[in-house]
Amino acid sequence: MLLATVLVFCSTSMLVVGIGMLMVRQQSRSVDKLMMARVSAVLAAQGAGEEELSILKDSTLSGIGPLQRLLLRFRAGGKMKRLLEQADVKMKTGTLALLIAVCGVAGLLVCLGFRLGTRLGLNIQLGVLVAIGVGVLAGFLPILVVMRIRTKRFGRFEEQFPDAIDLLARAIRAGHAFNTGIKMIADEMPDPVAKEFQRVFEEQNYGLPMKTALLNLLERVNLMDLKLFVVAVLIQRQSGGNLAELLGKISHTIRERFRIYRQLKVHTAQARLTCIILLCLPPAMLLITFYMNYEYMKIIVEDPRGFWMGVSALVMWVIGLLWMRKIINIEV
Repeated sequence: MLLATVLVFCSTSMLVVGIGMLMVRQQSRSVDKLMMARVSAVLAAQGAGEEELSILKDSTLSGIGPLQRLLLRFRAGGKMKRLLEQADVKMKTGTLALLIAVCGVAGLLVCLGFRLGTRLGLNIQLGVLVAIGVGVLAGFLPILVVMRIRTKRFGRFEEQFPDAIDLLARAIRAGHAFNTGIKMIADEMPDPVAKEFQRVFEEQNYGLPMKTALLNLLERVNLMDLKLFVVAVLIQRQSGGNLAELLGKISHTIRERFRIYRQLKVHTAQARLTCIILLCLPPAMLLITFYMNYEYMKIIVEDPRGFWMGVSALVMWVIGLLWMRKIINIEV
């Protein structure tokens, strides 16, 4: 009865956490869907029969023929290619796929070679399952590294973007064309803003419509501030108006959002510190207890039930991590 009660409690908690995270994510995605719906409406009004153009040939995903066909067959190949493009990592999609496979196989072989399941007191079947799980987790390491690089790059883009909008607004007020303002951003701003706007200028300069070049930029840098900029530019090109004044208001809005976000970080500093302490406390107490009283903790290593107790504790620790992170990370 006690075991059943614990299992029911854990299952219910995980279900509640999952539903809550899905609801929060759905609310955040609704704004993005509204923005993209507005972009689609603007594009439809500007020209529904226009053919989609591209100045670049589709680059190969891999130099290996079978791997190239495999990546083209599955949707994951296109997602990995977009991820590498967003992170600005000079690597082919096939190379990333091979790195994932190598890391996964290495994790599997290491667990089997060191007999991790046997050391934990598990039978052969459970040991193989544990090795497969470790291999899957190791296979995600290259993806996590690339996603981390992309996050840092997007953060730098967000910091530089208000200055880029101000530069574009000043160029338009001085009498320059919109294309010239894009070129000025590419020449005078640092990376990654300069590189992305340089690509927009080159695509437009080689014959691609400006709206398509801006949408390509939006696909490479999927940020809310950039969506606001693209929607404003497309609407202005359709209906007219003072673009310089509109860009100035967008820049002011983005800076105010950053100001509010920094104030929230100050107000939630104590909560974030408490979160870090609570997350570090269980593993620290585990190591200290192992060092000071091994006889008390050896059941986790020597008894198979101890392994499942450790797995349950780890799962609940991860749930607590995600829960507290969702609480203290407030979207502005």
